[in-house]
Amino acid sequence: MRYYESQVRPQVETGDRGKIVAIDIETGAFGVDASQITACDRLKALNS
Repeated sequence: MRYYESQVRPQVETGDRGKIVAIDIETGAFGVDASQITACDRLKALNS
């Protein structure tokens, strides 16, 4: 939770309120979307 509060939350825009944030615990990369599957797909694309 500390990582989210210090690293991710400041980067997530107000317009993303209520959306899913998928976080890679090894790299710190994250994907955001209203759909859990799409958020994970975005994260996967970042790590490919």
